[in-house]
Amino acid sequence: MNLDFRKIGKIAVDVIIFVVLLGILILPAVYTNSIFGYFPILATVFLHLVSLVYLIVMRRSISIESDHRDVEVERGDTVRVDLGIRNKSFLVCTKARAEIYVKDYLGEDDSRSEATFSIDARSEADFGFDVHMEHLGQYTAGIRNMNIYGLLGIVRIPVPFDSVFHVLVLPKIHEEEEALSAESLTDSPDASSFMENDGFDYTGVREYAMGDSMKKIHWKLSAHSNDYMTKINEVGLKSDLAVIIDMAADKYLTEQLLSINDGIVETAASLLLTAEKRDIDCVLLYPDKEKQVRALFPKTQQDYAELIRRMVPITPNPPNGFLDAQEILTQEMAGTNKRANLLVVTSRVSDGLLDTLTTIRGQQRNPLLFCVMPTNVTANERKEIQARFLGLDDAGIPYRVLTAADAERRDEV
Repeated sequence: MNLDFRKIGKIAVDVIIFVVLLGILILPAVYTNSIFGYFPILATVFLHLVSLVYLIVMRRSISIESDHRDVEVERGDTVRVDLGIRNKSFLVCTKARAEIYVKDYLGEDDSRSEATFSIDARSEADFGFDVHMEHLGQYTAGIRNMNIYGLLGIVRIPVPFDSVFHVLVLPKIHEEEEALSAESLTDSPDASSFMENDGFDYTGVREYAMGDSMKKIHWKLSAHSNDYMTKINEVGLKSDLAVIIDMAADKYLTEQLLSINDGIVETAASLLLTAEKRDIDCVLLYPDKEKQVRALFPKTQQDYAELIRRMVPITPNPPNGFLDAQEILTQEMAGTNKRANLLVVTSRVSDGLLDTLTTIRGQQRNPLLFCVMPTNVTANERKEIQARFLGLDDAGIPYRVLTAADAERRDEV
């Protein structure tokens, strides 16, 4: 059973205040030994009864409406949540209080605060609050524990109201010019193993594989075969790139995990944007919540909205069988569509992943590694991670070590 210690603490404070006030009010009656000494306590009880009746009448006259539309924003933007409050009675609501909350991408309460306001008699009031979305992902925000207070500001009664707003925070994307320089990419492997040039503007064909561009389908040849056939263009020998995102992470605090999640997705999105601007055919490979490797060709915000909804959230100390970068690379190596350039974006670099990258390099393919670390990583932690990449230098595998702060600085330029 989950205990809400905030509520327990408030109840305890209320009880203590009541006992203290009761003791103060009884003292005159004890020392005067007269019925007149009970006037203070009787007056207090009477005022509380009036306040309670006041609340009951007002409670039946107050209605709250909210806008439940789902919204999509870019990371760092502010979401405005508006409420319409209507008081149909002739009484003034001198004090109302609501708890505002934001539930983060990992399902935990990322932010909780209270807002206090008043409502005039026979009037409508707009009440709103801003929610700053610091991390990308799928969030819920809203209001709960709405209470209205009586004349004395002590007695309160809850208003049954639970409002939920769904907010989808999309990545901020920038270009990665240095990471996708002409020198960092390589030609498609095994080009000589395909069919010879038949006089057209392509060097051969092969069977269609998931991730191939529909623009490269050889429609005439496909009509005479049992499957689609894909053209292999001379220009397209370098247009062969897959970006792999790995949502497996080491154990970090929640805020660190969210910053890692930002860094991984935004680095991958930025690589794809740069590739698209250079007319490089590219694909994003990611693990979804059904434990499948999905291929996506993100072009618009709706594509990235689909990614955020379907992808596995950042997972510390993942269980056996988790689709991490090593497993996705293993499936890629066994597939028929062997892409030349494999860009891995991860925060957890295991020995198995390093061995897999070296094996891929031995196949005359070009792996690139992007390691994303939390913003507040210490200098010693950074050195320990970079020390593990010495074998990549020997194998000629490019790599970069990034933090969420690096991405934020690029956004400010």
